[in-house]
Amino acid sequence: MFCKKCGKELDFGSNFCNFCGANQNEDVQNSAAFNFGKVLGTIGVLAATNKIMDDFNEKERKKINATAKIGALNMEATDLMIKLNGGAISKEEYDRRCYDIDNQIKEIRESVK
Repeated sequence: MFCKKCGKELDFGSNFCNFCGANQNEDVQNSAAFNFGKVLGTIGVLAATNKIMDDFNEKERKKINATAKIGALNMEATDLMIKLNGGAISKEEYDRRCYDIDNQIKEIRESVK
């Protein structure tokens, strides 16, 4: 440990310099309260960062789920087209069910905006 004023070497933990008499505790940045405040500040930043990441991850999970649901609905529409072309359903039935699928997809997309 060195004196903050004259730079002479001091015993560790000295409150005053033996050479120039300067108070070594005047620097607030070396105080226990200041260091404790830095620790609390760091903990606060970490907590806020974790909350932001949790929110981000939740948003990304919603997007992934929405993408999966939309994919399943598109597969259903493809299946309907196959049934229409094979004569298993009428054009009216195909149009009605595709209209419903389109509306479901719109709702899903709106829910993740």
